[in-house]
Amino acid sequence: MECWPGLVINELPKPIGDNAMKGVSMRTIFSIVISTGVFLLVYPITGIISAELAPIPSGTVVCGGHTYIVDPDPKGTNIRSAPDKNSPVLRVITHDPEGTAVILAGSFKDWILIQSAEGVTSEFRFQGKGWIHASLLAVRAVHNSGRKVVLYSKPDTGSQAVKTFPGETEARLTGCKGQWMQVKIGKKQGWLAPGDYCGNPVTTCP
Repeated sequence: MECWPGLVINELPKPIGDNAMKGVSMRTIFSIVISTGVFLLVYPITGIISAELAPIPSGTVVCGGHTYIVDPDPKGTNIRSAPDKNSPVLRVITHDPEGTAVILAGSFKDWILIQSAEGVTSEFRFQGKGWIHASLLAVRAVHNSGRKVVLYSKPDTGSQAVKTFPGETEARLTGCKGQWMQVKIGKKQGWLAPGDYCGNPVTTCP
């Protein structure tokens, strides 16, 4: 397209390894060619146009702690702008066979608000908030004393025990509150207390 005499902008949009189901993030490459009577100047400009984080919904529970990605999709894991499978995608986490560590910020229904994600062997880095479906995140039930880990009915060590599990049992997230993780292990669902889980994808936590 020609904006004014002597300035031509060629716009070449292409998706960033994402399909229509993955969202709307696009990489747009601009090549600006300025023509003079003597020479040509070419300035490449590369940028990423992506969705913005939607307002955090009322009722979101604040939480923290570390987890890791367990999404088997080789195309990666969507970080969405809202806790809705149809919301725009902010970024796609590159699939890392060694794992991707995630730091939590909150939960709403069966979605987790994250504040960062970092691949173990990939170069993927994400700093900022976004939503991932809880089922795509996990921790391992651990306890340094060697005793079995208790799955509580509520985020309270005084609540009833749902079941006990041996250490190194993987637990899929369903929610979180403070440093407590609401998880599903097999058919049992409950809460893991702080210190009774490890969110490191490659090592056991001290």
